[in-house]
Amino acid sequence: VGGTGVRNYYYNTTNNQQTTHGTVDYDTTGQLTVEKEGTITVYVWAEDHAGNIGLAASDSIFVDPNSPRIAFVHPTAGQNINDNTPLIRFSINESGGIGLNTSSIVVIVNNTSYNYTNLTCSNLSEYYQCNLSIAATLTDSREIALNITASDLLGNRNNSQITFNLSTKAPGYDNNTLGISTTSASTGNTFNNTK
Repeated sequence: VGGTGVRNYYYNTTNNQQTTHGTVDYDTTGQLTVEKEGTITVYVWAEDHAGNIGLAASDSIFVDPNSPRIAFVHPTAGQNINDNTPLIRFSINESGGIGLNTSSIVVIVNNTSYNYTNLTCSNLSEYYQCNLSIAATLTDSREIALNITASDLLGNRNNSQITFNLSTKAPGYDNNTLGISTTSASTGNTFNNTK
């Protein structure tokens, strides 16, 4: 009662109470930069206008600045496939983080969107392994876009995209292309492709 009022607040992840060793702020809403992920303890103490520095109060908070990591299992970037209804497989890693918001997962295959209810996902403790059986038949294309978006429980979001190639047509020739006459070809004969 009857003090000189608070002049500064100090914040730190180590208990440097009664010193000026911390991030200083002149308001009660200070910011502290933390570079690691996980549970940390934050210490806060104050200095009054007379220069008296108090003891620290502390609290533990969970810090998760990283978004989930997405890995494409099948198909992979640039892969050539021949199945026009492929099983899309991928994993999402949120190890060390707050946790994956599974309802945030969206998969887009050639502008067709699928959400978490369309997926089969297994929680393998440190990551999720997910499969998507696409409903639409894909058309042969040199580049089919595959886009996956996922967020953690804090809203950190990752959006990853690849393209893969689809060809369901086997190479083939007809007899005219090869220069074979069906009336003259017989077993044991050889021919030359002149075209």
